[in-house]
Amino acid sequence: MSRAGQQQPLPLCAEVQYPEELKDARKQYRQTFMKERPETLIADKYQNGDLYSTVTEMKDNFTQLEIELVQLRELVLTQLCSKDSTQTLQDQISKLKKGHESTCTELLKGLQRDREMYKGELTALTEEVRELQQDREMCRRELAAVTEELQKRDRTVQNMREQLHSPSSHSPHHTVSSIQKNQQPPPPPHPTASPAQNSQEQRKRAGRERDTGHSRRDAAELHYGMLLNVKNMAIKSL
Repeated sequence: MSRAGQQQPLPLCAEVQYPEELKDARKQYRQTFMKERPETLIADKYQNGDLYSTVTEMKDNFTQLEIELVQLRELVLTQLCSKDSTQTLQDQISKLKKGHESTCTELLKGLQRDREMYKGELTALTEEVRELQQDREMCRRELAAVTEELQKRDRTVQNMREQLHSPSSHSPHHTVSSIQKNQQPPPPPHPTASPAQNSQEQRKRAGRERDTGHSRRDAAELHYGMLLNVKNMAIKSL
């Protein structure tokens, strides 16, 4: 390795501080070397033929010291840069952590607001469902009452139909019974009226009774139809 290659300038992150051990070693080496007289040391080395080897050894030692110095400088720079990088990473992590905590806090607040809103809506829906259930029960009771009333009407109409269509309904005895039940008793015939007039009067009364029976039957059927319509409307409303 050449000295020019070893002493290339390096980018410094901070001022380089040499270790105290290196400073002490250089100082001690200088003191030991300068204890003896330089000219005597050099003359002795020259006489013994060791001057060249001594200079070469000194160059090697100096080169080794420079290599160690460069390595030490790189180590110090690496440690300083690593400290800066670690601090930078810690700062970035702290910022990310704070941002994450802030985001989580905002999300939590939003979720709590949504929870309260949904809770209120659920309470309102529960109340509406309760009211609908009460209305349903009331409609069921009303429908049951209407159904029972319709059944009674059906039985009444059926009985009336059976009475109207039965053979005994056309007999004079049944006609007389119906007249006695549903109308006031007819006035007694005039004593001076003839039998022919009495018979004609009886036929007229029988005709009026038949007309009255048909009118009642029509009224009963009309009422039955109205009840059926009411029942169908109640079923559709449910």
